[in-house]
Amino acid sequence: MSRWLKSIIGIAVVLALSIGVYSFLSQDEDRWNHARDRAETGPDRVTTEEVKLDVTFNRGKTPYVPLDRVVQTIGYRAHRQPGTQTIQIGGAGLEYTIDTGSRKVYDGERVRSLPDPVMIRDDTEFISPRSIERLFGLRTKTQPDRKAITLQHRAANPHNEARTPIRKVANGDSLPEIDQQQLLKYASKFKGVDYEFGAEYPDNGQFDCSSFTRYVYRHFDVDLPRVARDQAKEGVRVSQEELRPGDLLFFSVPGRFKNNHIPGHVGIYWGDGKMIHTLEEGVGVTVESLNKEKFRNNYLTARRVAQ
Repeated sequence: MSRWLKSIIGIAVVLALSIGVYSFLSQDEDRWNHARDRAETGPDRVTTEEVKLDVTFNRGKTPYVPLDRVVQTIGYRAHRQPGTQTIQIGGAGLEYTIDTGSRKVYDGERVRSLPDPVMIRDDTEFISPRSIERLFGLRTKTQPDRKAITLQHRAANPHNEARTPIRKVANGDSLPEIDQQQLLKYASKFKGVDYEFGAEYPDNGQFDCSSFTRYVYRHFDVDLPRVARDQAKEGVRVSQEELRPGDLLFFSVPGRFKNNHIPGHVGIYWGDGKMIHTLEEGVGVTVESLNKEKFRNNYLTARRVAQ
């Protein structure tokens, strides 16, 4: 083989090796970048979205924006009771009750105070940036000309997982004793009763998630708080392996609260991997599988409030 041909072959081999090494390093870098991206957007990292809201009016130096735009942004809804100045705010269940023109907010069993009152103009509710921050824990930024504000909204994380430790139930001697099968039988009588946010049965003829669980348990002389996150403090915590029919199940609503460990929905364990609850208008009280993605991904904890 001539020296010239050997040189050509040698150059070709060097080039092939260089391309192979470059390809390997590039793939390795891609794998690293992918792993880094997953780490940066994983379940423990909160992402935010910025939403611009136009200011409708200023009260002195305080800007006001439409309340319904704020609650829609964070996945809530607001409802003013007909003929009253009372506004109910929440998601699957009632979370806050506000008397317009007042700084008072009824947060479950607690009373809180806002920096500025919620106002009504032309039959529309308005809220200030400072009250948005106090009530919902969101960051706001008012533009220099006071014509708009920017709302930093915590985006929903589809990979959300609850990482709070589960405490095994040692004993339930202090829990009231009821027949759980009778409880489920009673709860099933309400299948098909429609869902409405803030509804109190029988006054409205409808339930929301936490008024349903409260109403069912009250029939058996067990008094639960009005909202889901307060109900989650009652009784004793049980693991998924320990679930028994009648246990309360709690779920997050991603992007709704300051963090995804705050319960926003509650149901009653039915047995066989199902629960009875209410969540959607037009469906109402129903029995559903807990294996559905919306429940599986957002499950937080379970509480036993009776034995």
